[in-house]
Amino acid sequence: ETEEKLIQAGDRDPKAISRYMMQRGLGMIIGPFFGWMLAPIVGMEGIVQIGIAGVGVLAGGIVVDVRLDKAVAARRARLQSELPVMIDLLTIYLEAGQSFDIGMARAAQALKVSFPTAAAEMAYLRRDLEMSVDRETTLRNFAEQVNTQVAKTFIAIVVQAERRGNAIAPALRTLAREARKEAMSDIEKKAQRIPTMMQLPMFVLILPAIFASVIGPAAVQIMSQFGGN
Repeated sequence: ETEEKLIQAGDRDPKAISRYMMQRGLGMIIGPFFGWMLAPIVGMEGIVQIGIAGVGVLAGGIVVDVRLDKAVAARRARLQSELPVMIDLLTIYLEAGQSFDIGMARAAQALKVSFPTAAAEMAYLRRDLEMSVDRETTLRNFAEQVNTQVAKTFIAIVVQAERRGNAIAPALRTLAREARKEAMSDIEKKAQRIPTMMQLPMFVLILPAIFASVIGPAAVQIMSQFGGN
């Protein structure tokens, strides 16, 4: 499961799992050390200090896992927004007469600067297909690794086309159009939440400054008059 998460986070290095275990081990050492050192500063000693150090062991390992989960979620969000563009360009190459594998390689090469995450995934898929005997299994593994709805639908279309010999370009163009609409809908939903998210910073930071600038001079004058009297 951890290896799958590392792949989903974009780390396909064979030594990635070793680095993860090392980071987790260091976290479980550094966490209790800081807990043990900081406990006396806040007036906690004895059994409480030992308990805090024990909690630090768990916290050190959890921090590494949380960071990995955030990396997976961030990469998945980038793929969700980048894959429609990649599929659009792949559709153009297919309509121009290119084969699926060659079109995928050319699309990945063309978009490796502007859309690096999707381009990297397509390049890995092309490489895996070249080395694989069972194309369908390789395609489905790709969908599981990317784990986005766009990727799953994309692979389902490709598998059905290779099974039945159907034209793949029209279905991919429709998929890219629907995926862009979904991405735009997600952006609009996030934009609608911005006013609600801004309320707390406004109340905490902006309103006190406004009250101070409006009421402050009058309060100073009143205090000076009472003080003079």
